[in-house]
Amino acid sequence: MPIISCGGMRHKSTADLRDLVQSCLSHGINHFETAAMYMSGKSERDYGDVLSSIDRDRFIIQTKVRPEPNRQQFREKVLASMARLRVDRLDLLGFHGVNHPIHYEDVVNHCLPEARLMQEEGLLGHIGLSSHAPTPLLLECVESGVFDYVNLHYHFIGSYVSTGTSARGAPDAGNLCVIRAAEGLDMGVFIISPMDKGG
Repeated sequence: MPIISCGGMRHKSTADLRDLVQSCLSHGINHFETAAMYMSGKSERDYGDVLSSIDRDRFIIQTKVRPEPNRQQFREKVLASMARLRVDRLDLLGFHGVNHPIHYEDVVNHCLPEARLMQEEGLLGHIGLSSHAPTPLLLECVESGVFDYVNLHYHFIGSYVSTGTSARGAPDAGNLCVIRAAEGLDMGVFIISPMDKGG
């Protein structure tokens, strides 16, 4: 089912974000997305300030944390994001910027086992990835079957990240083949900046 979400990458102030969140909620938009690195953590802190006064069952919160080769440091990053957001559970946690094979290796070998443990502890809901990678790497990530969702670029006029080619070739230009693969695995698909950056 298509939904519209509200990203927290560029707001000017906490007050502006509060107005935006209230407007979103009044129009049925309840998915809010941010990342640890957005505005050097200020985005998460501002969302925490704004959302802490709203009933927790009224919104879905998603943040993203960069993968790394140290499980404990990854856990600490996730917990720091949760503290900034003022939540005791993340609905959606994405591995941020899985753009190169080494990032994918760090996720699978180090971060994902810790994330699964955090799921068992009730700290995390669904686990996914966000990527600006070329289509073949995105397809490999999706087809691994270890993620619940993917954030990627796709536009009806083509992807501004992908070159217009893919691992499978025409007619699956750009990331369309990735979206089809994700749908086949019943994964969630979030389109990054559909009305920005060439969308």
